[in-house]
Formats: sequence, structure tokens, C-alpha cells
Amino acid sequence: MRGQPNPPDGIEECFDWIKTIAGLRNSRFVGREKLYFQFVLCAAAYNLARFSRGRRQRVENVPP
Repeated sequence: MRGQPNPPDGIEECFDWIKTIAGLRNSRFVGREKLYFQFVLCAAAYNLARFSRGRRQRVENVPP
């Protein structure tokens, strides 16, 4: 949102993960299309990791 002194952490967490864990800090490819494809794959991997993390937390919090 505009006017917020501290932006939401979700955006920074996503890009930080993509740069460090997925390795997008140093690109393997040359060219806009190939780099875009690498970014899309990294973003998809982040989403899968995030969904599995959330699902695991929900399963652990279910009462017996």
C-alpha cells in the first residue's frame, strides 16, 4: 500500500528466496526470453515450497 513506512514482508521474502535459494542472483542464461523463463520457473518453485510449508503447518495444528 502507498504511504506505509514498511512494505509487507511477503514481497521481499519472495524475491529474497528467488535470488538466494533459486540462484537467480547470477543468471545462467543470456537473453530476455530465457531469463524470463528462468524467473517463471523459480517463482513456481517458490509457490510450491510455500504451499507445502502452509499445508504442513495446517496438518500439524489439527487436534486429535
